[in-house]
Amino acid sequence: LQRLQNYAGRIILKVPNSSSATEALTTLNWTSLSDRQRQKLFSLSQELLQPRLGKSPPSYLRNLLTKVSAVHHYQTRGAARGHLSVNQVHKEYGKKAISYRLTQLRNSY
Repeated sequence: LQRLQNYAGRIILKVPNSSSATEALTTLNWTSLSDRQRQKLFSLSQELLQPRLGKSPPSYLRNLLTKVSAVHHYQTRGAARGHLSVNQVHKEYGKKAISYRLTQLRNSY
């Protein structure tokens, strides 16, 4: 999909295929798909951790994220910063799970 977006940006701007796709996307004010995916994941984690008044997320989504302070009561830097507890993953495909990706992204900020 990212290739298709790059190609579409070049076609719209009528620039050759050898030109930079990043410059084309920037000129069109388009974000890359990976950046957009990161933004969506971050907003989902924000909604799960701090739901809006009167809008509670479904329990199956709320249970994906656990704060470090809820796991143990030690005064660690992660607990003080509000980090999330990361589930241990044994396989590469486990890193694609939304719970793992949400906690990794959220803890990186």
